[in-house]
Amino acid sequence: MSMNDLIVFALRAEAPTLFKYKNVFEIGVGKVNAAINTTLLIETYKPTRIINLGTAGGIKLLSGIHRVNYTFQHDLNLTSLGLLPGQILGDNNSFIKLNGEGHTCATGDMHVTERHKMRMDCDMVDMEAYGVAKACLLTGTTVEIWKYISDQADENAGVTWQEEVAAGENLYMQVLKDLEIQLEEK
Repeated sequence: MSMNDLIVFALRAEAPTLFKYKNVFEIGVGKVNAAINTTLLIETYKPTRIINLGTAGGIKLLSGIHRVNYTFQHDLNLTSLGLLPGQILGDNNSFIKLNGEGHTCATGDMHVTERHKMRMDCDMVDMEAYGVAKACLLTGTTVEIWKYISDQADENAGVTWQEEVAAGENLYMQVLKDLEIQLEEK
């Protein structure tokens, strides 16, 4: 089976009404789920492009939806081995640059609530962008990543995220329209 564009979210809760389309998928929370499930979707559907949409915590960005053009893992620390924060031993793809203009998204397997403790400079934080980008890079699949700032990665992030998790859905619809994505009815 083949589909041109696959749209992936970590959770259905981020865009509940979009899940009525057969090319919209839930990949799960976290880097591992994102990488594995994105890879499985690529192998199954052979898409031309993956579009990753979802929520992120704002570090330098206060609100709205923003395109990601650079992603890395903020929770990877091998500095004791002489590597930069986020750099993976023996991997030349530790820092992934995507085409076009955009912002920096630091991905980690934690919901950031203390942005002042971030070791790396970034515009936003999430839990999936790097995993999706890495799967696409290694399979030669084009990727677009857009994130809605749902919270400010501060002490209120948990409550704010729960209140805002689905608030970006209309913005996601506009991005899909702007990218001329064909949503396929089930």
